[in-house]
Amino acid sequence: MSRLLTHLDGPELDPVERLLMSYARETLWYEPATLQRHTRALREPAEQREQLVEAIGVAAFANGLCRMAAVVMTEPA
Repeated sequence: MSRLLTHLDGPELDPVERLLMSYARETLWYEPATLQRHTRALREPAEQREQLVEAIGVAAFANGLCRMAAVVMTEPA
């Protein structure tokens, strides 16, 4: 479990989960070309479209929340 949290990867993950974790990791650096490649890999199977929309939404929310928290924590009191 600690490997999953530390590296967003682990042997317990199935192939789709591994793609999702890789996608989440890449969103931290926000390199458009890399994100587009990962997004295309996630959208291939049509039955996973809902997962793709959820992954994009969760990654955007989590990154926004973390970035806002970093700003709040660095503001002078």
